[in-house]
Amino acid sequence: MNDELKNFTKRILVICAVLLIGVIVVLERSVILSAVVKVINATSSLLLGFIIAFVLNIPMKKLEELFARKIDPEKKKLIRTLAIITTYVSALLIIVLLISIIVPQLINSVTMLAANLPQYIVTVLEFLNGLFEKLGLSIHFSTDLIGNDFISGLTELIKGLIPSGSTESFLEWLASLDLGIFSDIGTGAAKVFSVLFDIFMGIVFSIYLLISKETFKQQVINISRAFMSEKMYDVLYYLYHKINTIFTDFAAGQLTEMAILGSLFFVVLSIAGMPYALLISVFIALTSIIPYFGTTIAMIFGAILIFAETSVLRMIIFIVLFVVVQQIEDNVIYPNVVGNSVGLSAIWVIAAVTIFGSLFGLGGMVFGVPVMAVIQSVVKDVERYRLDNKV
Repeated sequence: MNDELKNFTKRILVICAVLLIGVIVVLERSVILSAVVKVINATSSLLLGFIIAFVLNIPMKKLEELFARKIDPEKKKLIRTLAIITTYVSALLIIVLLISIIVPQLINSVTMLAANLPQYIVTVLEFLNGLFEKLGLSIHFSTDLIGNDFISGLTELIKGLIPSGSTESFLEWLASLDLGIFSDIGTGAAKVFSVLFDIFMGIVFSIYLLISKETFKQQVINISRAFMSEKMYDVLYYLYHKINTIFTDFAAGQLTEMAILGSLFFVVLSIAGMPYALLISVFIALTSIIPYFGTTIAMIFGAILIFAETSVLRMIIFIVLFVVVQQIEDNVIYPNVVGNSVGLSAIWVIAAVTIFGSLFGLGGMVFGVPVMAVIQSVVKDVERYRLDNKV
């Protein structure tokens, strides 16, 4: 009876503590959020390094297995060193290749779009006028104000923003401006330097993590066992193992899905003779990290590029092709490649993206799937445990 009373009292205390913490979080959420943001900012390079190490550890393990077949398995340091060098060099080459593909073509397309903007507007308006005429609608857009004089008119509009007159009056006008912009530029430059420094330190930290990941893991285990009960340690280790397995499978599945989707779009767009097929395919692959919704952003991007290069009709053909391929991606590729890699059905993948996306925005959309997979797996294990031990 005393043991039952103690257990009951312990449960009541735990419930009260949880409720008290919940009340504090609700009442002081701004203070807590500010403290969390400060901690994240202070450890941003370490967090970045951990993420880099977590992602690159996936191909690095495969490379270690490959090198172990060619080199004496006892030479673990040599195998680890070769695997790390190969992994980081490969990642750097991929990034450089993507930049070399995207940036020149993007600059070219934006330059062409800006140069031919008046003609594009006229083309769209004429297309709409013809469409409305065929539909019997009395809607007509005038193109008289858009033509060869459009750029000159735009130039005059910009000139009108600058005071006319002598150089002295212009200098007086310039002196009257709030030159706080220069301090903003300095602040922006400092932020850029800070970001670059964080990236550099993150890369360095990730290398150290991958070099001594077993040692680091063992240190965490020893500290946990020293300050926790065995029961608490077992629970936390179970959660760590579950989270690590599911997030690793998710990252591997996401990378595979990006490669498949980008290749599929490149083949389809190339066969259709679409301009910028490689650029658009790469952009689609990169945005596919946002499940179901990221490719829609890429569709708008691709439609603008194709419209700038060709015509409205080609843009419409691209959108139709995109919708067809996206349906294959939404219903076949993503649920089976990424969904199956984390043990989620298509309906739960969609639910995870919708719920976590509405709660946490872009980050929620990206990480909602593995988080939902962890929750589902833990619930199943608890359910199975309770059913097996139910009297």
